[in-house]
This record gives sequence, structure tokens and C-alpha cells, in this order.
Amino acid sequence: MALLMLTGCSDLHPGDAATVGSTSISRDQVDTLTRIQCDLAKNTSPSQSQGSSKSQPRAALVQGTVNVLVRTAVDNMYGRSVGASFDNNVLHSQVDQFKAGVASLPQDDQDTLVQAFTDYTRGQLLLASIGEKKLKEQGKQNPGTTEAITVGGNLAGRWAKRLHIKIDPRYNPGTSDQAGGGDGSISRVVSSYAKSAAGTATPTFVAGLPAEMRCG
Repeated sequence: MALLMLTGCSDLHPGDAATVGSTSISRDQVDTLTRIQCDLAKNTSPSQSQGSSKSQPRAALVQGTVNVLVRTAVDNMYGRSVGASFDNNVLHSQVDQFKAGVASLPQDDQDTLVQAFTDYTRGQLLLASIGEKKLKEQGKQNPGTTEAITVGGNLAGRWAKRLHIKIDPRYNPGTSDQAGGGDGSISRVVSSYAKSAAGTATPTFVAGLPAEMRCG
């Protein structure tokens, strides 16, 4: 299904959903990941037609996917820029577990999800390493992984301000470099469906959407 087309101006190259510095994230990648996640949601939802709690507007998932890919790019770029390292055995172990969980999918879908998961997990491991080092410098011994990732993520977020992050207007970006963070102006959001993408849609509204406009 083609994404809802929203009007707006952008200096992104054709086919780009977003750019993070010199790194491009393609609309094809966003569309494919969204489609796979919707397929998974529909296959696991106990009540596809009744707007179960697992259902959500497709726009929300699209925008969430864009944000994850942008943040993944930032985390990996920041980790490389500061020379952070991590245990590759941990990465391989987590990826292997993930592969087992998606083994029933078509091979192309498996490959797409595994690559996205690998990039995301690498970024999280880099943030954990950076955050742990920072916390120890502050005198905290044996910081937890969650805390370390939070600290590392905050550092990455501040570092990212030097980057030129651009998101296609169709994803309703705001001033915080996040899809779905815009003001809902007519040039960016042209339907009640798209306006619901901030995650505030009620189950009744989601259930009333055409099947191709919701996940689950």
C-alpha cells in the first residue's frame, strides 16, 4: 500500500524518508518495515476486526519506524565518533535470538528485520558502553544497563544537535527532529487519520479505519 501522500516542501533527495548528516534512510525501508510489522500485528491480533488493544493507526507505526531508524543512525554515528566499543558476542547472541523469533517469515522479510534489529541493538550496546563510562567517571560503581543506556542516549541526543537531520514532511516532523511531532498544519496533515498518528487515537477510531490504514 502506498503511504498517505502529504503536501509540503523538502530538500531531501527523491526516495528519502530522512537524512542524518550524510546518512540516508529510504522511504522504501520505512515502507517495508512498516508492512512487515503490520503483517505481524495482524497475524497475532486476537480480534483483527474489532479494534483490539494491539491495533493502531498505520500512520503511528510509520512515524514510529522513521523515528527509530533516525535514532538508530544517530546512536551508531555517535558511538563511532567517540570510539566506543562493546562485546560483539553479546550482539551476536541477541541477534541469534531475534532470528529464531522471526524464522517463520519469508526470507526477504527476515533479512530486513534482522538488519534493522542488528543496527538498533548495536546502537544500544554503544550507548550502554558510553553511559557506563560516564557514570563511573561520576563515581557510580556498577551502573545498571538501563541507566547506562539512558545516560548514553542523552549524550547522543546532545551530540546530534550538530547534525543536519531532515525528515520528509509527509511524516509530520516537528522542531525536535521527530516524525509525528509537527503542529498538524494543513500542509503536513490532511486527514483525521494522519492527525491521530501522535498516538491519541481511541480504539473505536482505530477499529473504524479501513484495514489498509491500521495495523492489527
